[in-house]
Amino acid sequence: MTHSPLVSIIIPTYNRAHLISETLDSVLAQTYTNWECIVVDDGSTDATEALLHSYMEKDKRFQYHKRPDRHLPGGNGARNYGFELSKGEFINWLDSDDLFSEDKLKSQIDNLVQDKDGLLLTCKWARFNNTKTNIKEKELFYKDYQNPLILLDDLGSGIGLFPPHVYLVNRNIIEKSGLWDENLYINQDAEFFCRVIISSDLVLYAEEGVAYYRFQNNDNLSITNTRKRMAERIKSWKIISRHVSMIQGNIGLSYVNRGKKSCFKKIWRQYPLLIIKNFFFFRNDLIDFFKSKFK
Repeated sequence: MTHSPLVSIIIPTYNRAHLISETLDSVLAQTYTNWECIVVDDGSTDATEALLHSYMEKDKRFQYHKRPDRHLPGGNGARNYGFELSKGEFINWLDSDDLFSEDKLKSQIDNLVQDKDGLLLTCKWARFNNTKTNIKEKELFYKDYQNPLILLDDLGSGIGLFPPHVYLVNRNIIEKSGLWDENLYINQDAEFFCRVIISSDLVLYAEEGVAYYRFQNNDNLSITNTRKRMAERIKSWKIISRHVSMIQGNIGLSYVNRGKKSCFKKIWRQYPLLIIKNFFFFRNDLIDFFKSKFK
């Protein structure tokens, strides 16, 4: 590797003083050293600020900022402000409870090609809860894509998605795709990275690094299943559907159809009126459901 671009790691946080140290330590442990880590606080009332100051004293590559009022409350507003502050040629979004393997950035930077303006890099990922990890062996996705749009189809064919911190994104892609939608509160990562993938020229997979996604027990299940949040989920997939509809041909349709089907299954039993209200969006799912009932 002859070029060592600056990587901006952007971390939104809210009352994660009990977890964020582990996240920051995984950044500090990176074998690739040309990074800046921008933590944007969304209004924490715990010891987050004091904790971040201790990291800034330890290493000047860490920054701590508070989300200004010109950005809406929530993780998306914090992410967008972090991007405004960032100087990196590449951007890595990281949630304040997730982790990197120590070679995550190096393995991806080692994959750089000369024409990297539209380059998106991926890697393996794993769920973890305390000390238990499970590498997600989605070999369908673990490869290079000369046509990034095919990645959308492959994601639509699989059983899961890449979490956001898998992706190392060239800054030019984000300037083309646009930032995070601050009016979305559910499924915002799927909407954002749909635009990122559509705006990319090449996807390269790094074999060695791992992005660790913290798997929470069902502590927030009652919150997740509220009617308002389900309505937000539908809204997100309607937006994604509009993005994909701009692509020529049928590329990306499986991604949208999978998302819609997942929405339908989650919502139909608890909030059927939400499905009826969005009848035209879920028309095919409703037809399939009633066909299966009256076979």
